[in-house]
Amino acid sequence: MAKTLVALMCGLALSDRRIRSLDDPAERYVPDLRGLAYGQTPLRHLLTMSSGVQFREEYNGRDDVMQLSRATLGRMTSGGAAAVRAFNQRIAAPGARWYYASAETYILALVLRAALGRSLASYFQDRIWRPIGAEAPASWLIDASGCELGYSGFHAVLRD
Repeated sequence: MAKTLVALMCGLALSDRRIRSLDDPAERYVPDLRGLAYGQTPLRHLLTMSSGVQFREEYNGRDDVMQLSRATLGRMTSGGAAAVRAFNQRIAAPGARWYYASAETYILALVLRAALGRSLASYFQDRIWRPIGAEAPASWLIDASGCELGYSGFHAVLRD
């Protein structure tokens, strides 16, 4: 569900003109991604999980999603763009191949935070959570840099 909420916020940020175009590369908003395959990927291909960057999500404890989790939630990590530096091999052109990759939504969370100039939680609260009439506060897991994970960790009560 967290990934869908990040995609929804990307659409709102585009409507609010905080994101100029879905054809912009991620590095336009997150300078720390410059020179990385993910940084050079257009936002639209991150939204559709078709970046072409190699990322294995097999849930076997030794895959890339486990490495991403350690890099974002581990005790000895800085989070942010540093968490995705290890995933820097492009194996297909952007848009050419779909492959489920949590790292792509994490990149979008970094982009949103930079484009909005505020936390995703704050933007989400103002643009989605309050307008739908949610009764209880929602929360997100955050990485060591203070950014919401985006790929996981959205928490809300059942009624909301």
